[in-house]
Amino acid sequence: MFTKKDNVYTVTKNETISHFPKGIFNLKWNPSDYELEATYMYPEFKLPSKLYDIDDVFINRTITNFNLKKQNFGVLLNGYRGTGKTMHSKIICNKLDLPTFIVTEYLECKRLLHFFTNIKQDCILFIDEYEKVYGTSDGLLSFMDGALNSKNKILFILTSNDKSINENLIDRPSRIYYTKNFDTLDPTIGLKIVDDNLKNKKFSPDFEEFLTNKISNLTIGVLMTLINEVNTFDCTPIEALKYMNITIKQK
Repeated sequence: MFTKKDNVYTVTKNETISHFPKGIFNLKWNPSDYELEATYMYPEFKLPSKLYDIDDVFINRTITNFNLKKQNFGVLLNGYRGTGKTMHSKIICNKLDLPTFIVTEYLECKRLLHFFTNIKQDCILFIDEYEKVYGTSDGLLSFMDGALNSKNKILFILTSNDKSINENLIDRPSRIYYTKNFDTLDPTIGLKIVDDNLKNKKFSPDFEEFLTNKISNLTIGVLMTLINEVNTFDCTPIEALKYMNITIKQK
């Protein structure tokens, strides 16, 4: 069970709260009372008004399978930063409309087990940049296998920027049922982003060349940053890139 003080939920021996409201929680370790605590932040993730290169099939399959299955369910989204991993994760969380617990620091498996054993409802555990939080540790894996031993289930959403993922996550559908790899941006999608966001359209032809020949690791994040620089200084992409931390392809 949990006690609630302001927006913070902490495990307690007293029977007070067993259900969480739907929304987004930050799950952290509180060294003062040696417990995990979940702080309510907002009812759902805020998404941009316009989304690009969204894989609706992957999103819908994840939601459908999680709702159908009776045990824990995991998905791994892997690829470069800024390719859409976190955006897809947030969309899934919003559509499921469950309590979503975000982990941004290493939390011991036994503490997680203790925390989630007290939750009496389905929920989501979202670990962005999994390889940075847990590295090569296997501590979370038995928890993902269903060691919770509960009628309730957890959707594990893991994202990673590292192509060399822990081998114990691969070919183990009991832990990770779906994997989705995110590559560099399709130039066709890039042109749509430019058309929607570039203020001075005279620079559009310059962007067409950059999308196919110039930028090494083209992602939505990189492209939007470059567009914003061009919009701010009303300059060509090549002028904008003079001081930017964006790698140009070598001839």
